[in-house]
Amino acid sequence: MRLLLIAILFVTAITSQAQSKVTYYAPELFPKEASGAVCSFSKDGSKIYFVREDTVKDKLFIYSAERVKNKWAKAQLLSFSGEYNDMGGRLSPDGNSFYFTSDRPGGSAKEGDEWNIWVSHRDGDTWSQAEPLREINDKGSECCPVPMENGHLIFSSDRGKGAQWAIFDWDGEQDELVSNLSETSAWQWPSVFIPGENILLFNSMKRPDTKGKDDIYISFLKNGEWTTPQNIGTPVNTEVYEDGAILSPDKKLLIFNQHTTGATPSQVMCVEWKPTLKRLNKG
Repeated sequence: MRLLLIAILFVTAITSQAQSKVTYYAPELFPKEASGAVCSFSKDGSKIYFVREDTVKDKLFIYSAERVKNKWAKAQLLSFSGEYNDMGGRLSPDGNSFYFTSDRPGGSAKEGDEWNIWVSHRDGDTWSQAEPLREINDKGSECCPVPMENGHLIFSSDRGKGAQWAIFDWDGEQDELVSNLSETSAWQWPSVFIPGENILLFNSMKRPDTKGKDDIYISFLKNGEWTTPQNIGTPVNTEVYEDGAILSPDKKLLIFNQHTTGATPSQVMCVEWKPTLKRLNKG
């Protein structure tokens, strides 16, 4: 009986390790020599929207691709991208608007405001010319828009606070600081909201419990308030940079970016999501 118990524990440990193994996501889309990131998926999971570096132009552009025989194929540059740096994009819950970060001119009336949030709207298979969200862009640098099911937009901004990046919530008319998610001595950028589970994933630097240079955190929306953020820990967070978290359409994989320095390409990685959530969700 004791030997059987040991064998069961051994198999369980091996299985747990296998489930926690971090691997490359969609190498057919993301060559190791170029930075990349997953932006969003269509509701049926048949289309992916992603950022990929053009190493010739040395810029980041936004693309889409289709699911063909369990791989992503037919990558196409989105019509509103291809000239300036575009990144940090997310689809609206209805799939008809695409919010993203760009350094293109005209995004803000504030002098020296380089990064701003833009939006393009879908009309059938066509995307409109991107427009800046001037209602929030004119207050500072903004990035990482996360559209919510309630119509709000969560984003990050320096808002004239020097080097600190904090998380804000815009209701379509006004924006306010989300203090529960914004450590005053840290930098933080929202990644994705997971409806149904009321989870926000974001990445942050300079927090007391940061394991590396940039880590992914989780917060739960309970009774209208965000819980104290938790570092999601290993095997995702390491001594280097991790950011850009998003779930696969079937919610089986946590997809994220990892790079060793600010100058090295950002690799797109993945790990099983449920073991991580089970460990973190207290209730």
